[in-house]
Amino acid sequence: MTNRHPFLRILPITLSAGLLLLTACGGPGQEAPALSSTPREQARRHVNLGVAYLAQFQPGQARSEFEAALNLDPDNLAATVNMGVASRVASDLPAARQWLERSLALDPDQITALYNLALVERIGGDPERALELLERVTTLDPLDPTAFYNLGLTLNQVQRHAEALAAFDAVLARQPWHASAHYNRGRVLLQLGRQDEAMAALEKSQELAAGDLATTVGQQYGEQGRLSLAVEDMPRNPSAGEAVPVTFSDMTAASGVAFSHGGGPRQDRGPSWGSGMALADLDGDGDLDLFLADAAPTGTSARDRIYFNDGKGAFTEGTLPAPAVVAPATGVTVGDFDNDGHLDILVGRWGPNRLLRNLGDGTFLDVGPAAGVDHPGRTLAVAFGDLDHDGDVDLLLADADAGLILLRNNGDGTFTNRGEESGLTAAGPITGLLLVDLDGDRDVDVLASGPGGLGLWLNNRDGSFVAAGEAWNLAAAGGDLRGLVVMDLEKNGLFDVVLSGRAGGRVLMNSGRTLAPTAASPAAVADGYGIAVLDYDLDGFQDLALATGGGAPVRLFRNLGGGVFEETTATAGLHSLPPASVRGLAAGDLDGDGDPDLVVGRDGGPYLILRNEAPPRPWIGIALEGLHSNRAGLGVRVAVRAGGLWEQTWVAGSGGYLGGGNTRPTFGLGGWEKADAISILWPGGVLQDEIDPPLGVVTRIKELDRKGSSCPTLFAWDGNRYSYLADFVGGGVLGLYLAPGVLYTPDPEELHLVRLARGLVPTSAGNYELRITDNLEEVTYMDAVALVAVDHPQGTLVLPREGLRPVPPYPSPDLLLVTEVMDPVAARDGEGRDWLQAVSAVDRIYPTFPRQRRLGYAEPHQLTVTFSAVPAGERVWLWAHGTLEFSNSTPNFATSQHGGGLVWPSLELRQPDGTFQVVVPGMPIPMGVDKPALVELPVRAGTGAVTLRIGTSMEIYWDRLALVGTEPPGERMQVTRLTPDGALLRPHGFPLWVSEDGRLPRTFVYEKSRPLDTWKTLPGRYTRFGPVEELIREVDDHLVVMAPGDELALTFAAHRLPPLPEGWTRTWLVHGHGWVKDTDLHTPSSGQVAPLPFAGMGPFPPATGAYAADPLRAAVAARYNTREVMARDPLRRWPTGSAVAPSDDSD
Repeated sequence: MTNRHPFLRILPITLSAGLLLLTACGGPGQEAPALSSTPREQARRHVNLGVAYLAQFQPGQARSEFEAALNLDPDNLAATVNMGVASRVASDLPAARQWLERSLALDPDQITALYNLALVERIGGDPERALELLERVTTLDPLDPTAFYNLGLTLNQVQRHAEALAAFDAVLARQPWHASAHYNRGRVLLQLGRQDEAMAALEKSQELAAGDLATTVGQQYGEQGRLSLAVEDMPRNPSAGEAVPVTFSDMTAASGVAFSHGGGPRQDRGPSWGSGMALADLDGDGDLDLFLADAAPTGTSARDRIYFNDGKGAFTEGTLPAPAVVAPATGVTVGDFDNDGHLDILVGRWGPNRLLRNLGDGTFLDVGPAAGVDHPGRTLAVAFGDLDHDGDVDLLLADADAGLILLRNNGDGTFTNRGEESGLTAAGPITGLLLVDLDGDRDVDVLASGPGGLGLWLNNRDGSFVAAGEAWNLAAAGGDLRGLVVMDLEKNGLFDVVLSGRAGGRVLMNSGRTLAPTAASPAAVADGYGIAVLDYDLDGFQDLALATGGGAPVRLFRNLGGGVFEETTATAGLHSLPPASVRGLAAGDLDGDGDPDLVVGRDGGPYLILRNEAPPRPWIGIALEGLHSNRAGLGVRVAVRAGGLWEQTWVAGSGGYLGGGNTRPTFGLGGWEKADAISILWPGGVLQDEIDPPLGVVTRIKELDRKGSSCPTLFAWDGNRYSYLADFVGGGVLGLYLAPGVLYTPDPEELHLVRLARGLVPTSAGNYELRITDNLEEVTYMDAVALVAVDHPQGTLVLPREGLRPVPPYPSPDLLLVTEVMDPVAARDGEGRDWLQAVSAVDRIYPTFPRQRRLGYAEPHQLTVTFSAVPAGERVWLWAHGTLEFSNSTPNFATSQHGGGLVWPSLELRQPDGTFQVVVPGMPIPMGVDKPALVELPVRAGTGAVTLRIGTSMEIYWDRLALVGTEPPGERMQVTRLTPDGALLRPHGFPLWVSEDGRLPRTFVYEKSRPLDTWKTLPGRYTRFGPVEELIREVDDHLVVMAPGDELALTFAAHRLPPLPEGWTRTWLVHGHGWVKDTDLHTPSSGQVAPLPFAGMGPFPPATGAYAADPLRAAVAARYNTREVMARDPLRRWPTGSAVAPSDDSD
């Protein structure tokens, strides 16, 4: 066909972090993408934006969006239902009743409308009407426990106690840990006179409420079950629509690919398996090149081939190093094992494996023996993938005799055999191998197929795996299997599995817990080998191609939606290909026109290159470049959304039959004129969106240089605005591994020095005000906050004795009265560079040093500082003011595995003989951004000049280094501690993260906040919005549990402060006690809110049930933590299992 794009362009993209739904209406500093020309699609976008606003507890803005949708599409069912839901949330019951009744006029069985109207009628005084509605709900959905719970409440309200008891029993049959159901069941039993049973039910309720996994029901949005949530406007049972004519033509002769693997009689088993292939950009020019493994019999001239593409489908053979030992080549995988930006190739062989390191100039070097991956066995399938989530790709080999062998990447160009400790035990040959997140928990699992059937091993996140074949019902997949791929057939966010096999293939639908076979037509293909996923007609629905061992070499199946396929082999012209026995099969855009072409590996014969002659349709290609994740982007989950179309894929370096996977996904858009967004979930957890991406080109997307979590952020009113102070309670980080097996013990207490030019200024209402926001991907657990005013004579300085330490005991922060400050006279790093000016003032100018790729790490470096004299004082300290770039568990794991580790700063003092001696090992360091650390020194005034040296591999930016002398304050320091007079938890959004002076680190602007962002919210129970003074005034383990986007607003009455004595000045500090947990995959319990931390618990997590062992704190938590957030798919942005408006359009 005519090439519509003579040169395949890869566009570098600067990514925005704004959410698709936000920017559809124009977020701060961003231009909204143009909406589709049809009113129906404009309405759909308004509906989905309104749903997002409701998720941020902003019903007013949500209603505005739903009204806009109804102006465009008056009978839009989703908008109508959601107007009712939003009105209910806003306590506007008459409006809620009107909109929900109108919804039922449009669809009498709209279950979300029925349920919400029942809630309105129960609150509004018509329980009989509520009963009628709830009975219809439980008929339509007999599995929803919260519907039965509200049914029980309403039955009890009308004195039908026996029926209420039956309803609560129905709840517990569906959800035994439903604490609220146990409680109300107990109340009903009391009314029925069954005292002993009632007491048992009430005690069970208290026991569950004290735990971490109980379900409770509250009155906030989202607390009354999934049916109480607003609905997205998405097509129900989306289908692919009408087919467009597509044919394939043989372009083998014109392609320049002249390769026949094998040839001659078979001599052993190796060649009989055939050989794999890989389509990938192997020379870095933006198009797909071709690597072909040669499974020729031993003793023949077996020679693997590489062909470089000119971007138009014409190939030129390149040169590969000759193998030291000639052996049949079988499996192929691609990945960047050394993270140098060039894709490398691992070739599994019936003999020593080959690791071909890409030198970046079109040539390769075989480093298999040096890397320790040559493994002189009988390897079949092979797979690169980041199995331990440390930012580099590991290697999995499938030996025909020994089974699975996991080789961990050491980060230095070598691999270590994990042996039996990996838990990956598999018998028999394996020809299909895929590293994929099958259970949706963000880590990479292992899926393997072969003659013995299908195997699954789930990732334990500690370098080991557990076999899950029985639990996932994999016996139903049968045996005699060969290749495998994954695809999201139901567009529900889960990857289904499709297999090829001798007796027929299998299509297995994924529920998140099991794989269930279906009778889809590809399963009928017997003697299947190669298998590939491709959207051959660019309609936004992934299709299938299967290679067979005899007869028609390739069979094609069009995805009609919902797991239904239609065979299109004949209409695509593939039925006319000469019969052949085929092994490997690969799909990808070879000629730059966007539609996927086919490479067919005929067994013992010349390979076929088949060009896709599809008519032009909109498409998007994506090339990935990891930053903190592996450079090739293996293990990325990527999705494209265009109006009512949503499609996702998994990026892997293996898959199919002995094949090299799909490292450059392409998405067709069908009839949609444009894409709204590309959404990417990187293996390291970074979620990013590219809004309004260009069509008809391959977009290069580089992982954002940002961390998903840090600490809550502190702001204070300065008389003009809420100024950013710093991050807060960073020492209370939970579940941080300093190295494998070495957990950090959290230090939840911080005394933060407020540095504002005017200090704190009371508002017109006479209050000092603080704001604590949760801006990133984390959970914050705030226990206490106080405002501390320290009055002292002018000419003195007050500093907190603070600093982050690696190990306890942690001294309580106290206040130091500084009487003299001595600045340095010299400061040089290990390279001899002069940094005196940089460390002489707090001005956001720092000494620089080489950073490592891993977050929080730098190359080992030193800074030597000289002082001409020691200041006077009873005690002398190093005042080390600066910024710490926090690391997290994953880079600590990775560095330890690679022979390094976290080198905490040590402080050395120069001795009279010129040598340095460590005087403070593990010195205190800044506890985050723009913070002081105080380090006591064994020196006194009169000792002359002092030279100190700090060495570390941590990413710490020293802003000011000075010596200070302190004296006992006596009466020269008056301290007033103010607990909050008001404390309100509420939604705020996500303050803009900028650098107002062009320097790092960036700061947050409170007033410029987005209501939505790309951060994920962990499922679990958060503190309900509203007053929380009881929780925040004292250190008592009664916690305010905050989600991303939350704000804790604190007020302190200014009149409670004493007058400032004449000639004195006032220093402000904020005293905090709390913890923070990130979503790092190596952090214990990083996938949920629970368990709750508490003072004195030691390393996190505490023993199961430890928090609930205190009845008072358990009761307080049960009363306040009623805002339940359900598990959400981060690429789909709606709760898992939430309702979808039953739109009948098939767009």
